[in-house]
Amino acid sequence: MFRKVLFFAVARDLTGLTDLPLEVSSGCTISDCLEKHIARFPSMEEIRGVSVATEKSEDSGRFDEVVDEL
Repeated sequence: MFRKVLFFAVARDLTGLTDLPLEVSSGCTISDCLEKHIARFPSMEEIRGVSVATEKSEDSGRFDEVVDEL
């Protein structure tokens, strides 16, 4: 399954991207996703520990739940 990852602020500056499709498998955690991003964009290591991930609710279309602080 693919998820669309959106980059804001410093993460956008570090990757040069506004968004990126990411393939995730069942049981994949937010931390696992961050590791995939750091492998592709090593400069993202500098924002580990100060990043926040949210999940967009498919029903409401809002970003209404903090999933993990990275």
